[in-house]
Amino acid sequence: MAKKRKAGLITVVVVGLLAIGAVNSCVQSLSNAGSSDSSDTTFSYDLSSPGDDQAATDDELDPTPSPLPAPDIVITEHTGQAANLARTELVAQGLVPIFVDASGSPVPDATGWSVASETPVTGTVLSPGMVVRLTVTPPAPAPPAVSPPQPAPPVPDQGGGATAKCNDGTLSYSAHHQGTCSHHRGVAVWYR
Repeated sequence: MAKKRKAGLITVVVVGLLAIGAVNSCVQSLSNAGSSDSSDTTFSYDLSSPGDDQAATDDELDPTPSPLPAPDIVITEHTGQAANLARTELVAQGLVPIFVDASGSPVPDATGWSVASETPVTGTVLSPGMVVRLTVTPPAPAPPAVSPPQPAPPVPDQGGGATAKCNDGTLSYSAHHQGTCSHHRGVAVWYR
């Protein structure tokens, strides 16, 4: 078994050496022919497999796959959404959002604004990179802050111990509220 394997290996080596010798001899004769002949010699090689009837095209030789066409994008509803959320969704789909106000003027920063309408309309099919125009409205102004009512400042005792000032301007020194300033058109201000 080892002898057969050795004989096979020797045969392969001998055939390889013979092939190398044949190639060297061809190259030698071609170079000799080229140096003695002044005419240009052109060699062409047919690399097609035996039986190939058709030459390979450039596409068949290029191993780089061609990119797949980008999928179409269907516009979804953004009306009523926050402008920033609409921008995020459109950019994620490969579209380019632009913001304008009701007059059509560009809005560079639509933070806090909301989408009033969009062009093209919902359901339109677009290709990646196309522009979607969003008309936005500013946030409603905040209502003015209402401060709680302040209690009336205490009225200083102007009567040296008076309990009330009557509507006619006189002071009352009554110990109880009942009946105070009854003959002076009622109480204007209580002191205590």
